[in-house]
Amino acid sequence: RSARQRPEPLPSLVTDEERAAHAAFIESLGEDAIWKKVS
Repeated sequence: RSARQRPEPLPSLVTDEERAAHAAFIESLGEDAIWKKVS
């Protein structure tokens, strides 16, 4: 039995400010950070 898909995706709970802060944090990890290889 497969899972049903939502008719509409749920809205994001992450604000633009939080998204920008996360991006800045990932940048601060440096070029060899695993997150650079994953995303």
